[in-house]
Amino acid sequence: MNPTDELLFAAFRQLLEEKPYKKITVRDIVDRCHVNRNTFYYHFEGIPDLMDHYLTHWSREVLLKTETAEDPLLALIPAAEAIKEHRTSVLHISDSRAWPDVLHHLELLCGQLSSRYVKAAAAGAAALNAAGKPDALPLSEEDCSALVRFYSSVLYGCILSWLKADMSYDLPSDLLRISRLIRRS
Repeated sequence: MNPTDELLFAAFRQLLEEKPYKKITVRDIVDRCHVNRNTFYYHFEGIPDLMDHYLTHWSREVLLKTETAEDPLLALIPAAEAIKEHRTSVLHISDSRAWPDVLHHLELLCGQLSSRYVKAAAAGAAALNAAGKPDALPLSEEDCSALVRFYSSVLYGCILSWLKADMSYDLPSDLLRISRLIRRS
């Protein structure tokens, strides 16, 4: 990412911590960055476009922090921690026209995390099969697709429920606890 985008993202992030999304103006952002409006509009069409690029960048950062986990619930923890860290910003966006875009990016992120997990599990099963261990059932493409849809829905549902509860409980801790409970059974 170029330095100007980083500067604009940082100003936008700071402003989201201070006031609701719908009250942030291009003037607020450029004043905070000490750049002119033309610079802003050279990089973004407007604040909704800035938000979309910001969410895409955020999703990539979360994916980079998330290695393939032994459990899809554990893969969601970095996203939940990032959301929790910026709770005020999330609440400032939640009552705006940008909220559906945020939810869309979260849904895509959950799909990507689920896909990573299922691909790793399928590769592991194939490797065990190739090594002569018949207990590892190979996964067909249909199996993988069904598993990705299932895990994506579970992860997205976890995030949505938590957001609807105003992040009033510790989702990362719950995900760890649930993962342990599932492995025990």
